Amino acid sequence: MFQVQTSLQDKTVIFTLLGSLDIGGVDTFENEVSKVDFLVADMVHIDFKGVEFVDSTGIGSIVNLVQLLEGRGLGYKLTNVSEPIQEVFVILGLEDIIR
Repeated sequence: MFQVQTSLQDKTVIFTLLGSLDIGGVDTFENEVSKVDFLVADMVHIDFKGVEFVDSTGIGSIVNLVQLLEGRGLGYKLTNVSEPIQEVFVILGLEDIIR
């Protein structure tokens, strides 16, 4: 089961992801994202430390979040992205997202 823990620390929204961000977890992720008031933040940190697997729907939800953040002028960073998940971003030509 996929879980998202959301917190706010010094104007940074932190999403801590746990489990598989796949077709079964995307709704949970997007629901958590929709609850956040991004007006109180200037940075978003997406922590992949607990992510075991990401499929195309999970990648799509991350891309949608990044586009939302860029549209609002907010900074973001993805951290603790495992090698296999980094490879998925690279294969899809999205390596800039994991900078």
